[in-house]
Amino acid sequence: MENPQFTDKSVLKGTNVLTGKGVYGWSSDQERQGAYSITLDDTAPNSGTRCLKVVCYEGYEGTVVVTGRIQQSLERNVRYTVTFFVKGRDFKGSWRVAYPQVTDRTVADGVRTHVVLEPAWTESAEFVAGGTWKKISRTFKLPKLPKTKDAEVLKKVGEKKTCTFSLVLSGTGAMWVDDVSLGLKQ
Repeated sequence: MENPQFTDKSVLKGTNVLTGKGVYGWSSDQERQGAYSITLDDTAPNSGTRCLKVVCYEGYEGTVVVTGRIQQSLERNVRYTVTFFVKGRDFKGSWRVAYPQVTDRTVADGVRTHVVLEPAWTESAEFVAGGTWKKISRTFKLPKLPKTKDAEVLKKVGEKKTCTFSLVLSGTGAMWVDDVSLGLKQ
């Protein structure tokens, strides 16, 4: 069975999405365990539009990761708030915003080396869904630039970072996720 791909940008649109900072390109990583169905559902949305529905089939409790790309790079020293709504008995999970490490790879005298210029970064929090819609919200900020005076290193790590947004979901039965948004802290 192929992993589902969700590319409709408007599916999980939130109410306070920054222009160009929506989460899109949803995909599923089912490499962990369990048997899941991930679909778009318009029968139980919180916002009046379609939402993401995750069903774990009976007897196959496990974990699934649903990931989306944040449409534009996020800036350092800016406070962002991630907000979404969840509903589903016997489901829990975590969300995370992340970017990979930045390395400098070189080949000198036939020897390949790499130096980590900036380690990978993740901001995350756990949540528990329930029988009614529950708002999940948290404010975060990307880390400061690494301390260095080397202009090339600063250029490679950058003032802006391309990030992903992931939901790690586990449980039994059905869970809905709606109104995912990423906005400036108000």
